[in-house]
Amino acid sequence: MGMCSRQERIQKDIDVVIQKSRAEKDCSFADFRYSDSTFTFTYVGGPKSVSYSVHVSEDYPDNTYVSSSENDEDVLVTTEPIPVIFHRIATELRKTNDINCCLSIKSKLQKENGEESRQNSTVEEDSEGDNDSEEFYYGGQVNYDGELHKHPQLEADLSAVREIYGPHAVSLR
Repeated sequence: MGMCSRQERIQKDIDVVIQKSRAEKDCSFADFRYSDSTFTFTYVGGPKSVSYSVHVSEDYPDNTYVSSSENDEDVLVTTEPIPVIFHRIATELRKTNDINCCLSIKSKLQKENGEESRQNSTVEEDSEGDNDSEEFYYGGQVNYDGELHKHPQLEADLSAVREIYGPHAVSLR
């Protein structure tokens, strides 16, 4: 994947977020900007506005950094694309409607990313390249017929993303 296609993918992901936000009549986000590998947006739905920054790396969506103006030291490193990150922040803010509950985006997003399930699970993941961890994540093996048997929570998350951002928002590459 060359630099051009990386930039196009980032721009496409940002465009998806902006289009979905404009489509909402009571959108709580504004001031969308992208420059120098950083996408910023501001939550304006509460008593206090909070800016969020999503810094993308050369290997986007891997090593993507998310931070908020409320706590610059609380930085989340994720491998999720911008629309998924935005959706999780927006969903958490809508659920709680309390800006203080969403200030610690690192803990909120990491819980949704599965750290919570890892704490409650007996599966230990000591090696990154371990096939057992992939089997746990996907809930099965990839068959030769190309069918992927997914973990139920993964399927629920993918369905939610497809519902919000359209059928082409998820790529099972």
